[in-house]
Amino acid sequence: MTTFDISITDISRFFAVTMGKTGFQLFEKLQSLQAVYGVRTDTYEIFPLLTLEQVGKKLRVSSQYMHSTWTTMLAQRGKRKRRYFTELAHVDLVAERNKAAALIVIELVRLIVTAGSQGKPNIQLYTLEKYVPQLRVIRESARPNKLKNRDLKRIFSRVYPLLESKTELGRTFVDFETKKLIPTVEQFNESIRVHHQGYRQLDWRLLK
Repeated sequence: MTTFDISITDISRFFAVTMGKTGFQLFEKLQSLQAVYGVRTDTYEIFPLLTLEQVGKKLRVSSQYMHSTWTTMLAQRGKRKRRYFTELAHVDLVAERNKAAALIVIELVRLIVTAGSQGKPNIQLYTLEKYVPQLRVIRESARPNKLKNRDLKRIFSRVYPLLESKTELGRTFVDFETKKLIPTVEQFNESIRVHHQGYRQLDWRLLK
């Protein structure tokens, strides 16, 4: 069984949701997931997605489903699989206060690296929210669209400065540009688009 404890304050801050009686009620939302079950299509086993317990100011989360999934993934590590490594994202992105913006930047770096020499990679917001769950939390919230759009603006307004200051994309690709999309909840069918003219001849790491 995979079990871990996390502060209610920390997980609320990670998902960028408010706490208290008038807040997002994150604990109650997570409790509803206890009725969800995951099915392993290879073995046809069924496991509860998670169980949740409040211990003081922390949440104790357990997941038989994730334990089974991770065990299978570790068993397959030896199989031949294409992997990617990049130094284009700065390690101090993990210390960025706006966690959602930092995760979006990391996903954009991953997209660009895995696209290789392709000069126009793009990612639709509906796809991006699969990797950055805070976006889905905002979009599916019952709050008015005005408040949800404010949260999206706060996140995406931070994304583009981070792409410039916390990555090496501009020094790695010729004429690197990003469509600075600040989405609203009505625009999740749109895409963040990147444009460049390929890799620079000179390796930026040699300039250090």
